[in-house]
Amino acid sequence: MEGVLRWADAVSFFGDELVQHERFLSRATQTTYGLLVSRSVQQGQTLLENREGEHAEERLVLSPFWVSGVVNALESWDVRDAPMVVMLAINRAPCASCSHILAGELHALHRRFPLRVEKQYFILASLGYYQGRDFMTNQLSPNTLNTRSVGSQRSQSVTTDRGLNELSDAGWRLCVMDFGHGVTSRGSELLNFLRHR
Repeated sequence: MEGVLRWADAVSFFGDELVQHERFLSRATQTTYGLLVSRSVQQGQTLLENREGEHAEERLVLSPFWVSGVVNALESWDVRDAPMVVMLAINRAPCASCSHILAGELHALHRRFPLRVEKQYFILASLGYYQGRDFMTNQLSPNTLNTRSVGSQRSQSVTTDRGLNELSDAGWRLCVMDFGHGVTSRGSELLNFLRHR
């Protein structure tokens, strides 16, 4: 699935409850907006939770929705059931730090439910690379880490190719969201990375 996710398709699959989140997810701002949504095809039930603010995606995978809801769904899932679809949609790709946490959370589910997790779809959809607050002043490329602002410590506040690879290796299906007007310029860069990795 690593490619483009059309928002209209997501709404069609998960339900009209997603429409109210479009205005927040369709703009890349300094504030992260994240939406975690899950649908059990077997039961036809959609559950969703959203967060706004710094590192919203990290807070979503540490929320009761993920910790209890997704875990309970995996516990009750049977190999004869249709796959579950879990989508984490954010208005910008995760920073390196959040990528590590998101990968770790999916790895933890793999360890607990190895065969069950393999049969599900965990989708991470974003608008494109996140450059961090210092991008414009430091002229960094979108897939490098900012080492200038923190001395010898590497900042984890931008999207990195390494972080994206870590997410993909954990089982997240990475994609770029299209809200009906084509992908953003940062989305095109991310899409190019996903198609050539």
